[in-house]
Amino acid sequence: MTIRLGTSADIKRVLPLMKKHRALHAGWDAAQYAIRPDADRLFQLWLGPATEDPRAILILAEEDKRIIGYLAAMVESDLPIFVNDEYAVIKGMWVEPEARRHGVGKALVKRACEEYVAMGVPQLRIRTATDNEAGRKMLQSCGFRVATIDLMIELPPPPSETAEE
Repeated sequence: MTIRLGTSADIKRVLPLMKKHRALHAGWDAAQYAIRPDADRLFQLWLGPATEDPRAILILAEEDKRIIGYLAAMVESDLPIFVNDEYAVIKGMWVEPEARRHGVGKALVKRACEEYVAMGVPQLRIRTATDNEAGRKMLQSCGFRVATIDLMIELPPPPSETAEE
């Protein structure tokens, strides 16, 4: 297995894995992770500028020249009141099912940590669905800990305006 930094030339090869990642999360919690019908087009519009950010990284796991996993992360900012007002966030991570439990996920996380340490970024964070128990266990074995818990309430759409008003 090879772990390497991806380039913009790798994006088309990674998109099917990214799609699997999004679909899995949508299956766990559709209210949180529901995908728009034009998600592929919108994702590619977002991805272009993201790949130009020198602190955004794409890490690939390959076996026999086949991508078996990826990790995509970027630096975000928090309120300036916090000591760590910048941190890296893993935006997507996927390991093909047949490659799981063989150290691929840990190798991707390890490489991401090395890259962000070299950049002087003090933290690496990730958000995942509540039902992703296996993913959380793997991440905790890499040194991640639960730091926040997101709570969500679904709100009804706004009332429609009536002609009488």
